[in-house]
Amino acid sequence: MGTNRRSFAVLRNAGFAWSFDGIAHKERITCPSKGRYPDACFDYFFTLGMDSPLASVALAEGSDHRPVVMDVSVR
Repeated sequence: MGTNRRSFAVLRNAGFAWSFDGIAHKERITCPSKGRYPDACFDYFFTLGMDSPLASVALAEGSDHRPVVMDVSVR
């Protein structure tokens, strides 16, 4: 799912903030390439009524997806 999809526009128009906004694709790879599949960002987090937190991907092993870290606070 890329940032140009309709669902992104619907969520943003409703006031939601995307936690990976402004972060380069290579910095938000949550599912590293394996075999014929390229690096991908499958994990998306949107917030509403918070301080637009930015997420980061932890470079950890143990699952097919890397963990995402995000600090949130209520406005």
